Amino acid sequence: MGRRPPRTSYGYLAPSGARVLGWECNNDGCGTGDRPAPPSWPHPCRECGRPTDASFDEPWAHEARGYKIQHHLHSTDRDVREMARLERHVWAYKEACFRDDAPAADRAWRAYRRARSPLWQEAEGDEPAVALSRAQQWLRTATRADLTALLPDVEPSGAPGGHPYTDPEYWAAFAYTGA
Repeated sequence: MGRRPPRTSYGYLAPSGARVLGWECNNDGCGTGDRPAPPSWPHPCRECGRPTDASFDEPWAHEARGYKIQHHLHSTDRDVREMARLERHVWAYKEACFRDDAPAADRAWRAYRRARSPLWQEAEGDEPAVALSRAQQWLRTATRADLTALLPDVEPSGAPGGHPYTDPEYWAAFAYTGA
């Protein structure tokens, strides 16, 4: 792409040399995206018709993600703000890794672990695989009352009934990989 893409809906203006890989819909309810980049901007989403944002190659993708996180931190949606608060730590970790700054990466990782919900925390001494198994077991057996107590402003989705997440479609895709 020879021209600079337009400013994104979340305020990122890529430098003229940035490589655009494709596009993504900026409608949170849609989430559609594709490659390659469109021949011109503005480019409407083929699913919902709303405007789209450019998706970038690294390192511009990382830079753009920082702008998107900052934008989401000011959202009126509490859940969007909470996810952005956590993503900010992941972004800081990646930023430190790009700079080869091990102490900053360690601080970002520790901040992320402290910021997560208590249910996502490993018990002292638990291996990550054990913690994942415990979290999956909790989700399978959680009642709507348990979920409402944890997230009072969010109506639990899932299957109808008292235990909405017993079906493996809600928890089986999560897997621990690593050493």
